[in-house]
Amino acid sequence: MNDKPKLPNDVQAADHNLSTLNDHLFDELDRLGDESLTEAEIVKETARAKAVAGIANVVVNNAQVVLSAQKLYGDDLAVGAQKPKMLE
Repeated sequence: MNDKPKLPNDVQAADHNLSTLNDHLFDELDRLGDESLTEAEIVKETARAKAVAGIANVVVNNAQVVLSAQKLYGDDLAVGAQKPKMLE
């Protein structure tokens, strides 16, 4: 059984990278700076921004781990070790 959530048709897995994450973060900043928002909308958008920032932090930390591992394998410090599938 595959419990992995399906992405909307307009979002493909290839679109998930640090560049698009950066775009999403700046889009969120734009939404937070929208002076036409009501107080209720500001509260809602602030909660959304906190959620986006939390997820972004996890993604960036994961990327740092992958980069560190890639450097290790690139420097041949792990001679004979099998690369994790994520790095292939």
